[in-house]
Amino acid sequence: MIANRLFRGPTVFVEGPYMNDRTAYAWIQAGEYEGKRTFGGKERENIFREYADQVAEGVIERFRTLSGRSTAFTNYSP
Repeated sequence: MIANRLFRGPTVFVEGPYMNDRTAYAWIQAGEYEGKRTFGGKERENIFREYADQVAEGVIERFRTLSGRSTAFTNYSP
């Protein structure tokens, strides 16, 4: 991952299928912006905000599902 050392600032690594998708590439290239913009006929927040929101939602949901479980040690894997 030499790109992390070559470029000052955030480096976004894109998988091949997305890199070759005009809509996804345009959305990535738009960078950070306020509000929503239209890409491929779909209104989207900036990619960084959308990604951060999805990660936060996943973490919250994970801990929400754990709250009803016992924290006592058992010999059984969850």
